[in-house]
Amino acid sequence: MTCGTQGRRRRRCFAVRMLASRGAASIATTIIKCTSSGIRWVRARLTARVLSSVIVDPRDARHMYMVTSDGGAFETVDNCGTWRSINKGVEANFLPDPYPEYGQDVHCLCMHQANPDRLYQQNHCGIYRIDRPSDDWIRIGNNMPKEIGDIGFGIVVHPRDPDTAWVFPMDATTVWPRTSPDGRPAVYRTSDAGATWQRQDRGLPREHAWFHGQAAGVLRRRFRPGRTLLRHHQWRSVDES
Repeated sequence: MTCGTQGRRRRRCFAVRMLASRGAASIATTIIKCTSSGIRWVRARLTARVLSSVIVDPRDARHMYMVTSDGGAFETVDNCGTWRSINKGVEANFLPDPYPEYGQDVHCLCMHQANPDRLYQQNHCGIYRIDRPSDDWIRIGNNMPKEIGDIGFGIVVHPRDPDTAWVFPMDATTVWPRTSPDGRPAVYRTSDAGATWQRQDRGLPREHAWFHGQAAGVLRRRFRPGRTLLRHHQWRSVDES
């Protein structure tokens, strides 16, 4: 459930309803919202098979993003009255049209709380950044080392600096083992909005460590300075990796 606030008296909550038919290969999800502290719930008009999150603009609760794994990202500016796709420039190399209006697989999308116009995305097909009101995503993952690539599951933004973000790349060769490239896990950090990336692996195993890219994905920061976590494998950094 996600909550958004606009002023002291207006509070909206959003939940995801999951509908699974017997024998279905995927689960249909629908956003529903409450309009008066949970007294009344209404459907928010957009359904996807795999919905991962709803992100509310802290400046305006009517403005939000819906993130899906089978349709890409969508935006509403009228409290879910209407939705539009926001996937321009994001690749979907598994579809006939590699740059469709919708159909992308978003693994993780983050909005920077100090600068809500800055969003980062770890996608099935790379790492991207967008600065609103532009509708064009920039593939900042092209600046990652070529031997590592820019495929993974998690992305984390710094709580104060919108130019700093971390990713945990995985081996995305043709068979997609989803493990650390060459068995050498590392976090990669950018401090210039994706123009350059630095490898951060001090303290992590140097070889024969086939961390699963999803299970060992970067856990979202809890706005505690200098702390980043790798979930499941229980690795922690207290100095921003």
